[in-house]
Amino acid sequence: MGFKVLLTEHLSPLGSALLRGFEAHSLSVVSSGGFDAQALREEVELHQPAIIINPQSLATRSGRNLVEQGHALLELSRLHNSVLIHFSTHHVFGAGQYGAALSEADIPFPEDSYGAELLAQEAILRHWERSLIVRLPWLLDGPDSILEAMCRALLYSGECVVSDAWRGAPIFIEDAVRVTLAMVQQVLCGATNWGVFHLHSSDSCTEAELADHIARLLQKQGYEVGSIALATLEQRFIASNGWLKGLRCTNNFGFQYRSWRQGVKGRVAEWLDSEIKAGRLAPAVPA
Repeated sequence: MGFKVLLTEHLSPLGSALLRGFEAHSLSVVSSGGFDAQALREEVELHQPAIIINPQSLATRSGRNLVEQGHALLELSRLHNSVLIHFSTHHVFGAGQYGAALSEADIPFPEDSYGAELLAQEAILRHWERSLIVRLPWLLDGPDSILEAMCRALLYSGECVVSDAWRGAPIFIEDAVRVTLAMVQQVLCGATNWGVFHLHSSDSCTEAELADHIARLLQKQGYEVGSIALATLEQRFIASNGWLKGLRCTNNFGFQYRSWRQGVKGRVAEWLDSEIKAGRLAPAVPA
């Protein structure tokens, strides 16, 4: 088995970040342009990868049959004896599970069809004994991310309606890249840690706490922000329960969780700069 890593796609924010991460670490990585079963089969047969990484479920929330995709990945992984690292999300947990942080041992109860498809796909892939399923919490960056949505609400809508009960343990995409690199490097060195892994920040926050932190950063940049309105749980800003917990990433791969606050200031500044360059926002006037 060749020591190559194959990405099922590299066009989504997570896929492209993973590709850059592997290239920066001089790991041999190849990528398929998108999840076409036949094209992916040809790539796997050509490169005989030691590890297949699938971020595709996150890139295609609609218009894809995730169950069909799961069967294709299971077949390819078994046929070529490739380790499979598959990304799933907090959407497998429903609104009824918001009362406490959720570990890898908790049984998911999705509340919508997307979550149900993700969970069905997970169940298929867990039939491969050399699979790692990484569930992601709320993502702070990427197109239409929580951070950008809250920035837009605070600056453009005049009000950001959030819940002070709905909690998450949000991360940046770079955290998903870090844990993937740790997994790949150790698997290639002989690690045999399989199953479900929860990626999350070291501390949790409510929607209201996250919005307040972002509002304060916007104000420090010289902008007047709208109000933060507290709402009932049913009016939550974020759709699904992202309050994940678990120590398997640390215990099995030595991964160190970071605070969700780490990096938020820089991302807010980047978002402001992009809005100014696009002509949607005027530069702040110094006090």
